Amino acid sequence: MRITIRPMLAPDRELDVTEHLVQAIAGRMSAEFGGNDQLNLLEAQMHLGRILGLAAPDAASGRGVTQ
Repeated sequence: MRITIRPMLAPDRELDVTEHLVQAIAGRMSAEFGGNDQLNLLEAQMHLGRILGLAAPDAASGRGVTQ
């Protein structure tokens, strides 16, 4: 998974923000719940994939993300 944006001031340039988004989610999870940093990163990647509709169906509900 790779998430990129094109800034309005430089539309010809691409900025990869994937790792920043994963770090932000993992950091928030760590602040709220503690836990293992590596597992928080893996879980953050999973959640970001679900937000984007890229991940497998949610195991608990049996369905995927709907948009």
